Amino acid sequence: MSLRARLTLAASTLFAGGTIWFVHWNQTNEREVGGKLFPSHVKPSENDRLQTMYKGVLRDEKRVAEKKAQREEQYRVSLAKRERYEAVQTVLKSNTS
Repeated sequence: MSLRARLTLAASTLFAGGTIWFVHWNQTNEREVGGKLFPSHVKPSENDRLQTMYKGVLRDEKRVAEKKAQREEQYRVSLAKRERYEAVQTVLKSNTS
C-alpha cells in the first residue's frame, strides 16, 4: 500500500470512529429527563422515555413553526418589494397559455 492510501484509510477510519462516538455520546446526553442524566447502566422507565420523545416532538414543532413564520415574513417583504417595483416600472402581462 502506498503512503497516500494508508493516510486515506487512517483518516477515513478516524472520521468514522469519531462519528460513531459522537452519535453515541449525543444519544446518551439526550436521555436527560427532568435534570437527571440516565447512565447507560440505569434503564429509564417507559414513562421517562415517552416524555423525552415527546419533548423532541415539541422541539420539532417549535422549529417548524419558527421556519413557517420566517418564510411568511420573507413572503410579506417580497410582496412589498414587488408592489414598490410595479409602482415604478411598467409591467406587461404576458399571454402565455
